[in-house]
Amino acid sequence: MIYFSLFLSIFSFFCALYAIARVRTAITEVKKVGFEDFADVHSDVQALKNQLKKTNNRLSGMDSPKHNSEQEAQELLQKMAMNGQYQQPTKRVGG
Repeated sequence: MIYFSLFLSIFSFFCALYAIARVRTAITEVKKVGFEDFADVHSDVQALKNQLKKTNNRLSGMDSPKHNSEQEAQELLQKMAMNGQYQQPTKRVGG
């Protein structure tokens, strides 16, 4: 029982040293980051958020299209029929 507690305390001490070393390296890495770097990352994150919001809105149908494609197709067919460029579909022949 005494050896187990001794081993556990030594293991805890080394874990604490490892944690202190990791925190020290993290602090030195954070010191290198300037305001410009933070502003760039912040603007990139905002752009990604906006793109994701637009994509989610399109997928869920909340973003209504700015034009009616069926109406535009009908108008195009009418213009082509008036100009003689469009012929009515004929009866299909063959299999």
